[in-house]
Amino acid sequence: MQVIRKEVHISDVKIGDCIEHQGRLMTVCRKDIKKGFMGLTIFGDSYRLGRQLVVRATPIHVMPKLPNQAP
Repeated sequence: MQVIRKEVHISDVKIGDCIEHQGRLMTVCRKDIKKGFMGLTIFGDSYRLGRQLVVRATPIHVMPKLPNQAP
């Protein structure tokens, strides 16, 4: 799967986004984002209290070329 990777601040990550966490692409759901004494956390990681950027991955949707379609 081809993806576009972009570094964003932890506060810019929304529910449904796909992020790279510990070397794996993971989808963020409602229970993964929490606000506590360490600030905003995703998967229990505060990303150095918001100083380290999060890698957000956006999949590239490519439509296959049909055999009867002109180039």
